[in-house]
Amino acid sequence: MTRRFSEVLRRSFVKCVGALLAISLSATSVSAGDASGSAPVLTLDDAIQLAMNGNRTLKIAELEVVKSEDTLASARTHRLPAFSTTALASQLMTPIDFQFSQGAFGTYPGIGPIPAQNTDINTPLRPVYHIEAEMAQPIVQLYKIHLGLLAQAATIAVDREQVRAQRQELADSVNSPWCKSGVIRRKF
Repeated sequence: MTRRFSEVLRRSFVKCVGALLAISLSATSVSAGDASGSAPVLTLDDAIQLAMNGNRTLKIAELEVVKSEDTLASARTHRLPAFSTTALASQLMTPIDFQFSQGAFGTYPGIGPIPAQNTDINTPLRPVYHIEAEMAQPIVQLYKIHLGLLAQAATIAVDREQVRAQRQELADSVNSPWCKSGVIRRKF
């Protein structure tokens, strides 16, 4: 479906739901008013409020505004520096031992044998730690992040206007046919 067709379909659905709600509420009010004479009259403001409270499309649009605001708050954190730390610890499972006998690497005139005597090299079994801390600030990308924030703020403004338009459309759909016929009375 095209966007235009789905918009027309949504508007007609909202009008039908509002009209049906107003008819059912006003019919109940009118029939109860005839029987007892002192039943409360459904006012226009009450009918509009009932229609807005039960409208799923309006609730979804309001949730989209909240979601957009959360996305903006999340995007603002990208301007701040990022901190990270890494900690590593390790230890050998078994010791590593080397034994070099005297002259194992050769005997040189004027120096003598290398090593000069029998040598034992042992590695102890103790833990080794490595800790690394990092701070990164997106200096070059700050302008791009700012432009993204402005775009997200514009999206929020559009979402809010869509909610406002849906509220007005819903109020008009409840207001137009029923107030003129006298079924719903206005508060004065």
